[in-house]
Amino acid sequence: MQEKLDALVRTQAMQLFRQQGLHFTMQQVAEPLHISKKTIYTVYPSKEALLLDMVDHAFAEIKQALLPMIEGAIAELMNTYHIDHKGADFLHDQLWMHTHGIASMIATNFCNWDMAKVERMLADSRHAFTQKFEA
Repeated sequence: MQEKLDALVRTQAMQLFRQQGLHFTMQQVAEPLHISKKTIYTVYPSKEALLLDMVDHAFAEIKQALLPMIEGAIAELMNTYHIDHKGADFLHDQLWMHTHGIASMIATNFCNWDMAKVERMLADSRHAFTQKFEA
């Protein structure tokens, strides 16, 4: 029952988030579900807890959708560098985090880099992460 309530509240909150961003209220979540805010607070102690669960759930769905592609990339790393799955998974994670960190800094205008610099950084990163796997 608790898991079902979690899912109902999270789904309703996601719908409101898509419409209003962070400006939705717990009352707005409760009304269409015909429950009280108090009932929501038995599942989520705060709006922040609900938002964190929404993010966790969204990332889990994204990861599930991307899993075949990730496994393909890991297999390619295993073949290219002749390493086991654990090593390829580690290498993939390192490259992914570094690449997406650079992308996040560019997207948020934290860093104003030209494409030539970004390409050099990515190439240098790939080289640094992969050199220990090269024969």
